Amino acid sequence: MAPHLFRFTGTKTKGHKLIPPSFIKKLKDTHFVVGKTGEMECKAAGSSPLTCSWFHNGQEIQSGPCYDISSTDNNYRLRVSSVSMSDSGKYTCKAANAAGVSETTSSVKGSATLQVKWFRGAKEMQHGRGCEILMKGDVASLVLHRVDTSHAGEYTCTVTNNSFLSLSV
Repeated sequence: MAPHLFRFTGTKTKGHKLIPPSFIKKLKDTHFVVGKTGEMECKAAGSSPLTCSWFHNGQEIQSGPCYDISSTDNNYRLRVSSVSMSDSGKYTCKAANAAGVSETTSSVKGSATLQVKWFRGAKEMQHGRGCEILMKGDVASLVLHRVDTSHAGEYTCTVTNNSFLSLSV
């Protein structure tokens, strides 16, 4: 009787089924402010080992001076050290293992920090000297305390950022 030869090919799992990656915490659309640090994170589950890759507008991102990529217990974090307008766009995190690949995507919008100044005539108003200068969302406000007739005059708000100047009277 001739000997039988058997060949086994595949992955040895020791009785465990390989589970493809899936994101249990997905990326969220977010807003970065120019000049500040931007950060996003997600979390994947699946059979170990999981590997992670980050992409910006389809181009793979590597850790370096602009980006810090880290992972702890399948939590994946991307940190943009000093945001510029070019950091706006689509970000994708891909998790992979021997059983497959999964990805999560978010949209990031950027804007420059706004500086608000209020003037009475040609003189700049100072926060805390009988007034409050507030910026909440897209609304700039000047609150005057103990108002009397000496406060009469023309008030101007100047809002500036890196790319434009806007005046309102």
